[in-house]
Amino acid sequence: MSPTKRTRRSKLQPVAWLVLLALALAACQPAPAMASDSTPAPTEAATAPSLAPTAAPTQTITPTQPPQPEPTTAVSSPLAEIPLSELEEILTTPFQRPAPGLDDGHHGVDFSFYTRGERYDILGLPVLSVLDGRVAAVITDRPPYGNMILVETPLDQLPAEWIDALGLDASPDAPTQPPRLQCPEQERPFAPEGQQRSLYLLYAHLQEPPAFSIGDQVLSGQQIGLVGNTGMSGNPHLHLEVRVGPSFATFDQMAHYTNSATPKEMAAYCAWRISGQFHMLDPMAFIRLAAAR
Repeated sequence: MSPTKRTRRSKLQPVAWLVLLALALAACQPAPAMASDSTPAPTEAATAPSLAPTAAPTQTITPTQPPQPEPTTAVSSPLAEIPLSELEEILTTPFQRPAPGLDDGHHGVDFSFYTRGERYDILGLPVLSVLDGRVAAVITDRPPYGNMILVETPLDQLPAEWIDALGLDASPDAPTQPPRLQCPEQERPFAPEGQQRSLYLLYAHLQEPPAFSIGDQVLSGQQIGLVGNTGMSGNPHLHLEVRVGPSFATFDQMAHYTNSATPKEMAAYCAWRISGQFHMLDPMAFIRLAAAR
């Protein structure tokens, strides 16, 4: 080989090595990412539901009125073991309207018997409240009623047909002037409120003092005493009176026909019996109506 060719070859070798090194480095680089036509996946921030609090819907509460009590329609016999329909069988003294100005006649009815079924005496037979009501008087062993209890039932708690049939909305009786009974001039034993009127049932001659106080509530059929022979009574029996008068009347004492009666006791007796403020009714008319319903 000539000296000239050897010299040219020696000069080209370094250049060739540099080219080869550049190609080797290029082969080691990662391939560039390819473009994609697909839609990129949504990020977590885009898909997560919003956690921001929202206002609760406004709820309107409409108050409701409490149910009103139904008018009283339950009627019980005043005597246990004896239905309303059988009271006529033991009626010993009927109602007798008194003469004007006199405390005579018979203002109520009496029930009694000597033997009936397995009983040989009416003494001690339970006395029951005929209607629901409020205790308006409790009298302990004072003449003429002896042990007595008075129960008030407002007229607006009674069926309208009963009020019409019995004339319970009638005006008070005309007062007797002058009364033929010692009636001290005292204030009324009660203070009428408004024009409301009530039905009053009086149960007299009870064996024991009633275990009630004025203002207590009693229910129809509830025991309020026992048949007795107290006061101006000649034999064991239940004396029952029915009157219509001003509502909320209260008698904390009542007596007459005895030297021990106080003016207030006699004034209360006169107010109940002959003042005309309380219109008397035949109790059997009410009982017959109730038994026939």
